[in-house]
Amino acid sequence: MNENKSSFPAKGNPYTILTVPNLATPSQIKKSFRKLSLKYHPDKRESNLTKEQHDKLDQHFISVQEARDFLLGNDFKNQKEQFDTKLRSETLRKVEEDRRDKAMSSNRKRMRQDLESKIHNLKKGAGADANDDENENDNDGQGFQDLKRDGMRRRHEFGERTRTAEEKLAARAKKKQKNLLENRQVRIKWSRKKMGGQSDEMIANLMKRFGSVEEVELIGNKGNSALVTFLVVASCKPCVDAYLHSDEMRASHIGKRKGEEDGVPIPETGSLNRDKDRESVQERKLRQAAEREILLRKMELGEEDFEDESDPHESKQMKNDRVPPKKSSPLSLFPPSFPVCEPFANRSHPSPLERLELLEKELLRGLLSSQEIKDMQIQ
Repeated sequence: MNENKSSFPAKGNPYTILTVPNLATPSQIKKSFRKLSLKYHPDKRESNLTKEQHDKLDQHFISVQEARDFLLGNDFKNQKEQFDTKLRSETLRKVEEDRRDKAMSSNRKRMRQDLESKIHNLKKGAGADANDDENENDNDGQGFQDLKRDGMRRRHEFGERTRTAEEKLAARAKKKQKNLLENRQVRIKWSRKKMGGQSDEMIANLMKRFGSVEEVELIGNKGNSALVTFLVVASCKPCVDAYLHSDEMRASHIGKRKGEEDGVPIPETGSLNRDKDRESVQERKLRQAAEREILLRKMELGEEDFEDESDPHESKQMKNDRVPPKKSSPLSLFPPSFPVCEPFANRSHPSPLERLELLEKELLRGLLSSQEIKDMQIQ
């Protein structure tokens, strides 16, 4: 389905069609879609319905499918984000207007009424004094224009303040929603050599013993990582603790909770940038070299880096036990060892050059004459 041919939101509110609240989660949308599909499906209807009733149910069935595709389909992702942003803005604007009306003092209300009264009187006076002196008309018209410009300026400033407040509220709400979602999420990583490939359904069945699973999303390009979303926050910690020392799978918190559970405060982005700005050229080179070394190390290890992941709860002795033994480097083939031949029997300590000359004579005597070998050797 092409994104340019979407019938929403011109056709209506897709959340209302699916009988779910605005900005509902994907799980709520899927649940309501299944329920309505069974309700309006042609095979589930009664046989004594009229043609008009069948047509009406067909239209409902199509609308439900289109609403579900608009909210969950990738083809309408941009339009859905714009529609959700508009819903958030309208909600925040309504809340802000109600709050502003309740908080407005009697003096401000009286000032607004006086301003409206002055504008009305000026308009009425300009029509009644049309035949007055030209200068008076100019003064009245100038005063009216000044008052009009002042009102437009005030409306513009008020609109800017309202827009800024709405953006801050929307960003704060989005951040809060993200934090709430991350508190219910756990990132897992498993060894493909020991557990093989895992699908989202297999992971969901494996995680059910810790609590109800809302969604499983496979992440990464190696096929051994997933993001598990539980229905309740309390299911995350048992999952992480269960695989704390496992050699098949590891689980970890994400976001702010990861630092809280590990006892490591998460530094703000601004402080990291300031630290990088204060470092010298030499320190920056050393840091970049260390980052490259870590990246190359991970690329070389590939799948084996699962076994060497650092664990803050693991003792030093346990880490040393998990370190694989170092492979012994192959012995160097230079300088080569000369075999003992017959001419060495009469010499107790021949020099390396003499040993080389004698060895050449021994090896080449069947191919070259003695004179040719002597001419070839260093004199």
